[in-house]
Amino acid sequence: MSLNLFPHRVLTTSFVFVMLVMHPALSQTASNPAMPAETNLVRVLVAYDSLTGNTEKMAEGVVAGAKKVPGVVVVLKPVDKVTKEDLETADGIILGCPTYYGTIPGRMKVVIDDWSWKLKVDFTDKVGGAFATGGGQWAARSLWWCRW
Repeated sequence: MSLNLFPHRVLTTSFVFVMLVMHPALSQTASNPAMPAETNLVRVLVAYDSLTGNTEKMAEGVVAGAKKVPGVVVVLKPVDKVTKEDLETADGIILGCPTYYGTIPGRMKVVIDDWSWKLKVDFTDKVGGAFATGGGQWAARSLWWCRW
């Protein structure tokens, strides 16, 4: 099985970006030293949509990388299993899905819209990140066609 290195570069870039954005939250100290250490934890939700399992594998890689950062608690869930409580308790949300015709799948869009409109989740002060999978012969053909 041949591995395409592009998704790994995208995954690494996305993870580094999220960690740089979250760094100020990780370096903050508690105003009251008597507080338990659990209050300083950064909670990250990794939600993914995967049809063939490739995006799920990338999501597991994001989780493995995030767990290496001290003080980060990571929850991994399929996007359709995410609850309102998961969204409200997360300090950061990382979404992953395959791309179809250059955009996200319809089922992913519906779930994201439901979070805002049906569940009324307040995303204020939450950090976000995203990753995507894609490929196939049509992607290669369209890149060839786009050459000037």
